[in-house]
Amino acid sequence: MKTVLIIGMGKFGHRLCVNMLKLGNEVMIIDDNEAALEDLVPIERY
Repeated sequence: MKTVLIIGMGKFGHRLCVNMLKLGNEVMIIDDNEAALEDLVPIERY
């Protein structure tokens, strides 16, 4: 397991985050738009 920091949840950041979570990594996200993170909450339970 790796720890990853993603800055910005645009198209690339969002896709990267989903893939890293599915691989079992710990992901930290920085973005000023909280709504961009809403759909990622259920994914962390993989």
